[in-house]
Amino acid sequence: MAVSSLLSKNNSLPYSTKELTRGGWPKPIAEVYASKGGTPHLDRRHTVFGQLVDEASYEVLTRSQQLRLLQWINRLRMLLLRRLRL
Repeated sequence: MAVSSLLSKNNSLPYSTKELTRGGWPKPIAEVYASKGGTPHLDRRHTVFGQLVDEASYEVLTRSQQLRLLQWINRLRMLLLRRLRL
């Protein structure tokens, strides 16, 4: 199983807005999960484990790491620009 399939969102078991709001999710967020899919019980709280089995898996992992690095660099750049403006 490639990493990309592990990271894909759950579209086969849709949640209802009512079910998600009963579970404590704010209504606007529940509506997005109900309409677009996803796996709310895994978001930002859990680690997804997987196995890298082919070259495509490694490419997905590398792109993910590069994106995180670019996001961190952009945040740092913005902080430096704000300090220079003060």
